[in-house]
Amino acid sequence: MKTYLPEAYWQMYEQTYSDSNYEKMWTSVFAACTLFRLLAGEVAKELGYIYNKGEDLQITRYLKHVQHLPRDAKEIY
Repeated sequence: MKTYLPEAYWQMYEQTYSDSNYEKMWTSVFAACTLFRLLAGEVAKELGYIYNKGEDLQITRYLKHVQHLPRDAKEIY
């Protein structure tokens, strides 16, 4: 896959992988979100669509909320 991606995107893609460390896992999740946001925006523009930034923001807020839940949480809200 490295052959098909610009170097900057490849580096971002590599950041989406983590070990079993809890904090690194969240770093990887948000790296994946950032990469998706960039690529989805480019694809949408190329195909004549509008990338829904509002939904992106809502998803990011949700993930941050989940990230900060207590480890023994039984519910999300």
